[in-house]
This record gives sequence, structure tokens and C-alpha cells, in this order.
Amino acid sequence: QEAMQSEIFQQVVNQEVYQDEEVTFHNTNLLLDADSPYYYEGANGIKTGYTDRAGRCLVSSATRNGETVITIVFLSTEEDVWSDSTALLDYGFNQL
Repeated sequence: QEAMQSEIFQQVVNQEVYQDEEVTFHNTNLLLDADSPYYYEGANGIKTGYTDRAGRCLVSSATRNGETVITIVFLSTEEDVWSDSTALLDYGFNQL
């Protein structure tokens, strides 16, 4: 939540590809990809991940009607991490 206060951080995590003079980042968050079956309206980040211990992970963020919801999924699978995240985002927005 704190990191999303930074404009540069928001710019990096909200794009499929971020490039500046020094680095290029390719974002693997399919919630941001309008061509993906996992696209989520209002998605604006944040970070995918994987470790043997934590499995597939995703910190996701979306903004709708001026409200932002951030979710964290651990111990998921390659397919379920997207549906787990969208279910949590939907739940969050439904609670507002």
C-alpha cells in the first residue's frame, strides 16, 4: 500500500513493459493484459512471484470508482493465481 503512493512505482507496476535509459522490465501480471483471458478491469499492478515454498504468488491492485483494493495470494498454482486474485479483488470491491 505504501509503495503504491509513489508515482514512479505506479508507473513501473502498471505497464506490460517499462523501459527507461537503464533498464527494461517485462511485467508478467496477466491482470494488466487486455488480450489475456485473465484481464481485470481497473487492474494497475503489482507483482507476480514464485518460490518452491510459497508457490505462485501475486500482489495485485485495482482501482474502480476512485477506490483501490490490494490483494495478496500465496500458495497458488500457475492457473489459479489469476482466479484467486480476481475473486479477492471482487470481494474487496463488493465490501466498499
